[in-house]
Amino acid sequence: MFIHGGGDFVEFNLQPGETLQVDTGCVVGFDESVSYDVQLAGGIKTAIFGGEGLFLATLTGPGRAIVQSMTPEKLRRQFTPLRAGGDERGPLGALGGIFSSED
Repeated sequence: MFIHGGGDFVEFNLQPGETLQVDTGCVVGFDESVSYDVQLAGGIKTAIFGGEGLFLATLTGPGRAIVQSMTPEKLRRQFTPLRAGGDERGPLGALGGIFSSED
């Protein structure tokens, strides 16, 4: 078996009735005895401004659950170079040579 994940794997031993809510992309695996449900994460404000996904995974014990500390999306963002956008020539170069001494 091959498991792909990002960041650290964190193992939880859930007691009967104990719940764990995590981003759906963080779930790596869980025992057959753990029940799994997906629920809407808060309201519309959370969905728009929260910075996370729209849904949370709810894992309910008893049993073992393994989650990752970094979702594949967050891992991708970590390796994507920062881009400032705009013109690569800089603020003065973008003005088309107005400040250039060439005639």
